Amino acid sequence: MNGEIATAIADRRPGILLVDIALLRESRYSQLTILRYLSPGTRCIMLCEQATESDILDALSHGVMGYLNATDIDRFLAKSVRAVSTGEAWVPRHITSSIAERLVGLSPRVPNSLRVHRSTTPLPFQL
Repeated sequence: MNGEIATAIADRRPGILLVDIALLRESRYSQLTILRYLSPGTRCIMLCEQATESDILDALSHGVMGYLNATDIDRFLAKSVRAVSTGEAWVPRHITSSIAERLVGLSPRVPNSLRVHRSTTPLPFQL
């Protein structure tokens, strides 16, 4: 992100920012970190011609709130902006299961040594 763009974002603090995936890929998503620092209230929608599921998941994990394919801009730009501006995510439906799987992968695992094993032998206990 050049200094002129960074200054404009910091000064204007837009509610929604449309970001080209090419910029995100080039910077390995570091531009999103800078953007979130300069304008924490700004929500981003990623635009692109073609994105893989991995591209979309990576962008979401770095703070993008929506994804819009360039061929869908005419039909869904207004809807996606409204949704993202209210805090909703705007992603293709087929991605939602991948998001859930990734979140499950992030959940803490209980080590086997701490798991409670069921025993067929009753435990002694007193009232």
